[in-house]
Amino acid sequence: MLWWGQSVLTFFSLALNIVHAANATLSSSQPLQPIRAGYGPAAQAIQAWRTHPTRKLLQQLKRGKGGGRRHPWRKKPPITNAQCPDRKCRGIPKKDLRNKPSFIQTSSSNKEPNEPLPIELESETPMKVYEVDEETGMSIYDVDFKPGHFTCMACDVGTCAGCDIICDLSQCLGEFYTQECWCRKDRDVKLKKPLWWFREYDSKWMTHDTVYQMFCDENCGGGICDTKGLTCKKREEGCKPWWWCNLPPPRKDNLDPADGWGDGFSYSTSMVLAQNNMKLELDSEKKHHEEDEESVAGLNRRVQAMMTNTSYVQVKTNTKGRRLRKGVSAMQKSVSVVNRHTDATHGRTAKEDREFEPNDFGKLSFQAGRFTCEAAALPPKVQNPDSYLWVDRGYMVFDRFSCRGSLFNYKCFCWDNFLYLQGKDAKTSEMQCDDTCTWGQCEGKTCGKGPPPPLPPPPKPVPMDPLAMETLRSSELHNADNKMDPE
Repeated sequence: MLWWGQSVLTFFSLALNIVHAANATLSSSQPLQPIRAGYGPAAQAIQAWRTHPTRKLLQQLKRGKGGGRRHPWRKKPPITNAQCPDRKCRGIPKKDLRNKPSFIQTSSSNKEPNEPLPIELESETPMKVYEVDEETGMSIYDVDFKPGHFTCMACDVGTCAGCDIICDLSQCLGEFYTQECWCRKDRDVKLKKPLWWFREYDSKWMTHDTVYQMFCDENCGGGICDTKGLTCKKREEGCKPWWWCNLPPPRKDNLDPADGWGDGFSYSTSMVLAQNNMKLELDSEKKHHEEDEESVAGLNRRVQAMMTNTSYVQVKTNTKGRRLRKGVSAMQKSVSVVNRHTDATHGRTAKEDREFEPNDFGKLSFQAGRFTCEAAALPPKVQNPDSYLWVDRGYMVFDRFSCRGSLFNYKCFCWDNFLYLQGKDAKTSEMQCDDTCTWGQCEGKTCGKGPPPPLPPPPKPVPMDPLAMETLRSSELHNADNKMDPE
C-alpha cells in the first residue's frame, strides 16, 4: 500500500504547483510568455497535459465535431400519412407500407350450449369527441374491419396511401357478410377429426381447433370461404348435435353425414402447449387465491363487525339526509334558473359552450375509379351541432390489401371491333379507364393500351386437288353417247 500513498501525495503536490503557477500568472501584469518544456514543475505539468490527443479533442469540440451536445437538435422526420384518420396507418414507415397483408381473425363462442357469433356491423356511436389533428383537421380514430363485398366508384387513395382506401358511401354497392359459416380443411375432414374439444381444466366444451367460424355470404362463399382447401357449411348444417347448438330438430335423420363431417358426439381432450401453460397458470392462481383468503379472513371479520356497529348510526342519519336533499334540490333548481338567466343576458348558449367534432368528409378528395373490396369498416359517427343527433360521416374505410381495382387515370384506346375485322375504319378513340382498360369509359367496348394494329393480308387460297376439281366441274361438259359434242 506504500505505492498507493506515494502516488496520492505526488498527485496533490502536482495540483498545488499548478494552482500556484496560475495565481502567479494572473497577478503579474506582464504579457504571457509561451510555455516551454523544462521551464518549471507547473509548466511541465501543463505541457504534459496538453499532449497531442488532448489537443485534438479540444479542436474537435471547438469545431462542433466532438460530443453530441454541440449538435443542434435534429428535426423529427415527418409522420407518414399524417392526414389519415385511421390511427393504425399513421406513422408507418414507407418500407412497411408495401406487401403488408391483413387478416380478419376468426372467432369462437365459449358459451354453453353453443351460440351463434355476435354480429356488430353498425358504426360506433362514441358519445365523445375524438382527437383531431390540428394541422390537417382530420379526426384520429380506430377501425375494425369486417368481411363483406363492396364495389365503389369514387374513392380517395392518397389520404391513407399504401394502407387504406376511403370511398364515398353514396357511390358504393355491397353488404357485410352476416351468415356464420363453419369451415374445415379437406385434410381434417378425411382424417375424421371431431367437432368438439373438451377443455379439462375448466370442464368446458369448445369447438375443435380444426373448425373455423367466420362470416361469409348466404351460400358460405366469398371472402375467406373461397380459400382453396376449405369446405364450408352454414352453422345450421355443420353444428351438431342440434340440441347443443340451440337449433330446431332436423326433419330428417342427419346423425351420420355422408360428406365426412363429424356427427357431434365425438370429442378430443388433448391440449397443445399454450393450453397446458394456461392450465398451469390457473392452478398457480388458485393456490395464491387460497393463501390470500387465509390472510384476508381476519380483515373480513373486522369489516363485518364495523358494519354492524355503524348500521344503527346510518338509520338515524337517513331521515336527516332526506330533509337535506329536498333543501339542496330546491337550491339547485334556483341556481340553475339564475345561471340560465345570466347566460341569456351575456349572449351565451349551451350550443356555443359544447364542443362538437367536425365532420372530415369535406377534407377528402374523391376521384373516379372502381375498387372491389372484401374487408370494410364504418368510421365512428359524429354529432350534428343543429339536431344533436349522431350521424354517419358519409364514407367507408376499406383495407387496401383486400381490394382490387384502380382509379380511372390510365389512357386507353377503344375501337369498333366489327369495322376493324371488316378492314374498314375502326373509329379509334382515346379514353380514361382503369389499369386493365376494362372499366370506366372502356366498359362495354373493345379497348387496349394502344390502338389496334393493322390487319394482316388475307391468306392465299390453297389449290384444289385436280381430281376433285374435275369432278366438281364435270357438269359443264357437253357429252353425247360418250362422244365429244362438236358444238
